[in-house]
Amino acid sequence: MSAEQASNSVSPDTEVGGPASSEAGSAKSGKRRRRLGPARAEAKAKTRQALLDAAETLFIQEGFDQPGLDVICSVAGRTRGAYNVHFGSREHLVAAVALRALEAFEAELMAGEALGLLSPGAADRQPVSLSRPAAGAPESGRRLPMSLILHAAARVPEVREAVLDTFARIRRYLGEMAAQKHTAGELRVDAAPTSLALALLAARVGLELLESVGSQRLDIDRRELSELLQTLLRP
Repeated sequence: MSAEQASNSVSPDTEVGGPASSEAGSAKSGKRRRRLGPARAEAKAKTRQALLDAAETLFIQEGFDQPGLDVICSVAGRTRGAYNVHFGSREHLVAAVALRALEAFEAELMAGEALGLLSPGAADRQPVSLSRPAAGAPESGRRLPMSLILHAAARVPEVREAVLDTFARIRRYLGEMAAQKHTAGELRVDAAPTSLALALLAARVGLELLESVGSQRLDIDRRELSELLQTLLRP
C-alpha cells in the first residue's frame, strides 16, 4: 500500500469527524486519528441512537421540517456539536430516521408474514401492531409511519432507492411463500404467486397509510381483513 493509500484508509472503529471536520487540518498536523475504545464506541452509538429516537418522535408529531435542530438535541439530551458529528444536515437526519424505520417495517412484515394471510390459522394469532417494538424501532416502540417514510423517499434519493430495494425484497419473499402454499394446495389455483405477492405488499402498505389518517373513523379491523382474504384465497 502506498503512503497516500495508507493515509486515506480509515478503520471502521476510527473516530471520524462530522461534515464540519477539516481533513486538510488533519493532514497538516500529521497526526493519526485516534481509534475509539469500546467505551467510546458505545457512547458514540448511544448518542446516535438518542438523536435518532428524539428526531423520530418529533417527526411523527410535527413532520420533517417543523422541529428545530436545537429542540431535537434538547429532547435527545445531546449537544448541537454531537448532532453535527453524526448527521450535519437535516436531510441526512431525515434519511437516517427513514432508513431505520424502513428496516423496522420490513422486520414487522416478515415476522407477521404479511398480516398472516398466507399462514394456516393466522386469523387466531395476534395481528402485527404498529405500536409493537420492532428491530430498529425507537425505544418508545413507535416508528415512523409509512406515510412519512414515503415522504422521505420523495425528498431524498437515497431513501427512495432503499424503499424500492426493500419492496422488491419483500415481494420476492412473499412470492416464494405463496409458491410454497400453492404447491401444497393451500391456495387457489388461479392465485399466481407473483401477482399475489404484489397484492399483499400493496395491501400491507395501503393498510398502514389508511391507519395513519384514522383507523377508528375508517373502521379498520386487521383481523376481519385477514379472515376475509384467507377465505378468498383458499382452494
